[in-house]
Amino acid sequence: MSRWIWRTVSFLVLGTLAACNAEAKRPASWVRTGSLGSVPARVSDYLPLSDQSNEGGWVLYEPMTDEFDGTSLNAEKWWPRNPGWLGRQPAYFWPGNVTVSDGKLHLAMRREEVPEMPKDKGYHTYTSAAVQSKGRVKYGYFEVKARPMRSHGSSSFWFYHSTPEEWTEIDVFEIGGGAPGFERKYNMNVHVFRMPTEKEHWSSHGVWTAPKDLADDYHVYGLEWGPDKIKWYFNGALVRWVENTHWHQALTLNFDSETMPEWFGLPDDDDLPSTYSIEYVRSWTRRADAPLPVGDGYKLVWSDEFDGESLDLAKWDYRGLGPRRDAINVKETVSLDGKGHLVLTTKRVGDAWHTAMIGTQDKFETTFGYFECRVRLQEQIGHWSAFWLQSPSLGDPLGDPAAAGTEIDIFEYLRKDGDRVHHNLHWDGYGEHHKRAGTTVTVPGLGEGWHTFGLLWTEAEYVFYVDGRETWRSDKGVSHRDQYIILSLEVGKWAGDIAQAQLPDHLYVDYVRVYQKVW
Repeated sequence: MSRWIWRTVSFLVLGTLAACNAEAKRPASWVRTGSLGSVPARVSDYLPLSDQSNEGGWVLYEPMTDEFDGTSLNAEKWWPRNPGWLGRQPAYFWPGNVTVSDGKLHLAMRREEVPEMPKDKGYHTYTSAAVQSKGRVKYGYFEVKARPMRSHGSSSFWFYHSTPEEWTEIDVFEIGGGAPGFERKYNMNVHVFRMPTEKEHWSSHGVWTAPKDLADDYHVYGLEWGPDKIKWYFNGALVRWVENTHWHQALTLNFDSETMPEWFGLPDDDDLPSTYSIEYVRSWTRRADAPLPVGDGYKLVWSDEFDGESLDLAKWDYRGLGPRRDAINVKETVSLDGKGHLVLTTKRVGDAWHTAMIGTQDKFETTFGYFECRVRLQEQIGHWSAFWLQSPSLGDPLGDPAAAGTEIDIFEYLRKDGDRVHHNLHWDGYGEHHKRAGTTVTVPGLGEGWHTFGLLWTEAEYVFYVDGRETWRSDKGVSHRDQYIILSLEVGKWAGDIAQAQLPDHLYVDYVRVYQKVW
């Protein structure tokens, strides 16, 4: 065989092997073709559009959340440029093209040159814009409502970070809103540029084609980034997923506009200036991964994740068995569903109503700390759910709640109240000396899906939280004694007419956790 033929065959074989190796790197993936079908309706701004029932246990992540309600970029969260990159030539990232107005972030592309533009590095003719988060994040749900610019300039929402050892990237979208042939293409990508086990750049690209030009209107774009899978959403509907084989690096969040001559082509002068606008960016982390709303310095001291087959009687006891208010507390209304949830039930048995209450009295009692539960609330009127702390010696002595303790109602929820929840404090007993403080707050979307309710109890005050956000604080009746936890459903006229309820009805509890300060 001649040397030329051998080199040719070798090249073809090596090329085929390289292609096979490159293909072997590609993670499993899927991309939608055709229409979205039905899309979810927005119930709550506090949850991702695709998960309005909060099955994912999402908690708002403030460092990368912004409604852009001010008149300038929030300097605590964002850089008005990319600190590590000047832009894709020939367009130069220019902070003057980043503005906030009318409740939106705007990134502009212009035909102009500025004195700072380094022409010796290939920048000329155009300026564009970039915004980068000051922090990094690994995993979460990220959502924007945005309208891309209508020009050959790109409108992009993406994540990346580069170190000498590792450089990965997740592109939520790269849209050429005015580039011929790209007006309706929702481009999604993941890149591996450099890793200890990967020396050559490769990517996995997917495209979904929208029914209308993307620059015609604002749309909601979402990314769910988890350790096992990465998912892309458009107006709340899933359009792509990729198996997460490599993207486990903490990344910065980025918005930018670039010139992409070889992809979208250079801008037409008649299309400039063009503007890419973002109405909001909202970010969430899963509750298990999320920082506590009370900050650092707390450790978990007690919890129940309800992962067993029956109630853990080393932690809980059935409380108040027998008649209570307008119902009867029985053991049979307390169960675990085998999916990691406690289920408290209200049901009708003959002419009576049976309901549920459990507590940790004599099994776990403590003073001060952060207390939290995650629940899916009941759906019917006539009974109310509650997560509360009780004192074994309420009202004894009178006039001294620090010593006697206080009933602390972290939440009480009545379905007839819709999206309102009650926080209450009771001390000095329940008789003529009884004292009370409380409030009712509205939480949009409270009646749907999963929610967290928390209490920070310190020596000086109580601070109440719903879904990680403070809703009330009070320095009234502050207890300084050990108290125990109660979860309950109760039947009474306060909650409406139970005879009108469609029973059985349930309170689902995902977990109860107690943290105490360590420094």
